[in-house]
Amino acid sequence: MIERVAVRLNNWFGALAALLLIFVLAMLGQDWFQPWIGPTVPAKTVKGIGKALGEIAAGLLVLAFSYYLLREFFIRTRRFVFNLPLRLEAAFKYSIRLLRLLHPLIGFLLFLTVLLHGYILWNLQNGAKTGGEIWSGVAAGLVLLGVVISGFLVRQMPKVQLWRLWHRWVGVVLMAAYALHKYWS
Repeated sequence: MIERVAVRLNNWFGALAALLLIFVLAMLGQDWFQPWIGPTVPAKTVKGIGKALGEIAAGLLVLAFSYYLLREFFIRTRRFVFNLPLRLEAAFKYSIRLLRLLHPLIGFLLFLTVLLHGYILWNLQNGAKTGGEIWSGVAAGLVLLGVVISGFLVRQMPKVQLWRLWHRWVGVVLMAAYALHKYWS
């Protein structure tokens, strides 16, 4: 049953990722043809889209990180002989299995969303504003790139535990970088 749900959600997230990629390419195309077609979207609308993408990215970050938190909570409660009720334990197992299957796709969607968020807001500023919110966002984006690369290496070399540990800790650093970026914006 969980595999069917995961396949349906993967198809849905895959379609969302494809639409997001098409949107990124459309934004790049709009910038390429901007001198010929002129300004088409008001700056206030573009800024709103960029901010909304940032909020979506924050939600995806929490969703991706919740896999690790749920799994650790479940393992530690079982390790310290704290018995959960059977229904709650079954719900935890179901959620962990579902999030485990969706985690790579959620991470990919997060990466695309952050890339688009940064691209839109950086283009809106034309590089003129170089305050803490810009540089903290760039730093958070670079940390996210580290998480993506380590996640790719975890998938390619699943027996190497060092990559899993690296992926986990860079994820924690990403949460701190997001908090810093949110503080400055």
